[in-house]
Parts: sequence; structure tokens; C-alpha cells
Amino acid sequence: IEELEGTFWTGAVSNDWFNAGNWSSNAVPTASTNIIIPTGITNMPFITNTTVANCKDITLQSGTTVRMVAGTPSPELNVKGNWVNNGNFDYAGSGASLVKFNGTSAQTLSGSTVLTLKSFEVDNSAGVNLNVELRADNIALKNGIVLTSGTAKLNLFGGTFSRTNGWVN
Repeated sequence: IEELEGTFWTGAVSNDWFNAGNWSSNAVPTASTNIIIPTGITNMPFITNTTVANCKDITLQSGTTVRMVAGTPSPELNVKGNWVNNGNFDYAGSGASLVKFNGTSAQTLSGSTVLTLKSFEVDNSAGVNLNVELRADNIALKNGIVLTSGTAKLNLFGGTFSRTNGWVN
């Protein structure tokens, strides 16, 4: 059995992100919680419109899926740290769902799988480093830069690109 460092998803109760019983710490993640979605779990997490979901670092292991579910208000995930994407992030039918990178130090997106989001927002003056391809229907640069390295790309798919303060390199 692989030893996991951080709070990991168990799905012991349901697929509800906001149910503390689904997390190894028996607490819903906060902006300071490093989380892991491990391989081999039956109930994969759903983020609904209940409230804003938060985490520091997030790791999706191979074969896993995190899903955002449509609702009003639209679901939102705030990531304060890094994202390792070896799994799948599914926003199908989630309306205007948003993943916001709003840490206070440089953040990195990496992994082996293309990260596909409905809406991607950067609000971090230290910026976001892309080491994996990211595809989004909507991209907003509120504050900070997006740096790409190697074969990483930032792709806009038919939506909007807005910039308040920042740039892409």
C-alpha cells in the first residue's frame, strides 16, 4: 500500500466534497490543506454549488476523476498551491464553474494528463507556471503571469479571454 502524505479522499460516505466523512482527516479541506485523490476509490469527489471548495496543493492520481456539478451559484475551487494532474477533472454540465489559482507564492501545474477546465482564473501576483497543457473555455488574468515551459500550452476553447493585470509567456 502506497503511503500518502496529506489529506486524502476516501469517499467512505458519498461523492460529496463537502462531507467531512469522505476525507482521511475527517475535515473538509481548507486553503491550507494539501489533498490527494488516490487511485482505486469507488466514490470520486463531486464539487457542487454548496460553497467554495478550497485546497492548498491538489494531486489527482492516475485513474481518478474530480467532477464539478452544475448549480446556482456556479461551483468554484480555489487552489492556493500546486496542482499535479495525473487524473481527470470533469466539468461537463457545470455551467460557469471556476478553478481559481490565488496563492501568495508562485504556483505550478504539472502532471501527465492535459488539464481541462471550464474557467481558469489567475489572481496571484507571483504567477502560475504551466508544465502541462491546460485547456479552458474561459481564461481570466486578474493579477499575475502564466509561464509555460517545455511542451506546455495554454489553450482557449471558444470562450473568452480577459486580462485585468497580467500576461502569458
